[in-house]
Order: sequence, then C-alpha cells, then structure tokens
Amino acid sequence: ADNAIDGGEVADNSMFAADLGPDSVAASELADNSVAGANVVNNSLTFSDIQGGVATGNVSIGAGSVANGSCENVAIAVGGATVGDAVVFSVQADMQNGVFFYGVRVSAADTVDSVLCNFSGGALAAITNLPVRILTFR
Repeated sequence: ADNAIDGGEVADNSMFAADLGPDSVAASELADNSVAGANVVNNSLTFSDIQGGVATGNVSIGAGSVANGSCENVAIAVGGATVGDAVVFSVQADMQNGVFFYGVRVSAADTVDSVLCNFSGGALAAITNLPVRILTFR
C-alpha cells in the first residue's frame, strides 16, 4: 500500500540503483555533503549545476577611452555574481592587437570588475558589441 514501507523496514545497504525508479531521488533525499566528486559521472556537470554567476552579452567601449600604455577599470553586470567569487572572463571575437580584457573580482553583488588594457602602440579603436562570456565560481 502507499506509504506502507519506510526506512525502518529497509535493511542498511540493501537498496541498489536497479531498485529505484527514474528520478526518484532528489536533493531532499540526500544528506548534506553526501555526494562528492567521485560520485559524479565525468563530464556530466554543466555551469548550471555550479553555484556562481554567468553573463553572455556584448560590451562596447568608446574609441580612445583607454590611452596607449594604460589600463582602465570596467564594471560589468553579471547576474548571480557574489563578492568573493572567482572570475573567468572570455572575449568571443577578435580584438585590436595589443588590447585585452581580463576579469579581476566581484566588487558587489551582480557586478564584475574587469580591466581593459591598451598596449597597442596607438589609440584604442572603438569596441562595438564585443561578445563576452563571464563566469563566476564560489
């Protein structure tokens, strides 16, 4: 009958994967810290399985806004980013030679500080709709 058997009627270590229905075990059935890396199938996790923030979008910076030989801070909105997260910053298209972005830190909730540097030997060309992907990890 429904709900006729509970944990008291099941011997320890007597249940196996074959005894469970598909999707029958959810987070509420798992004890805190009961699943470790060894319990996860290789290459089965995606970023949506990891705590952190993610943004995929476009960045635009005006021509000449970073002088040659210098760097400027650029704050970028990243939903879910939390102070203390590690930042991975990736540009998804070509940039002017000698010009680069990198992620520095999460300075406030949902805000990633990045740095744009111009070591091109000349004026910074306008950056228009540069596709970027930014991830943060706890």
